[in-house]
Amino acid sequence: MDRAIDFLLKSQANLEARIEQVNVNLSGRIEETNRQLAETNRQLAETNRQLAETNNLMGEHARTQTEFIKIVTRTFEGQTEINRRTDERINALISAVERLNSEGRDGKA
Repeated sequence: MDRAIDFLLKSQANLEARIEQVNVNLSGRIEETNRQLAETNRQLAETNRQLAETNNLMGEHARTQTEFIKIVTRTFEGQTEINRRTDERINALISAVERLNSEGRDGKA
């Protein structure tokens, strides 16, 4: 009976020692996992910051492009008006030259 009790006590001690070792191993793994999670969270925060900065830059770029397009459109509209007036003046000049040319022929003929 003493041997059986001794055996059970040794088995219990071995089991407790193994449980303690598992607990130590798990604690180490949990600490490492927590460290990795903290690093991942830091990286995610940095990525989010960079995305926000990129979004701001893209928004500014879009505003700049929109303003540029407005300026180019106004320039083309202004140039269209200048071209229309130039065409009118050229047509008036052509008409005057044709009229003078025609009068000159009539006077010589």
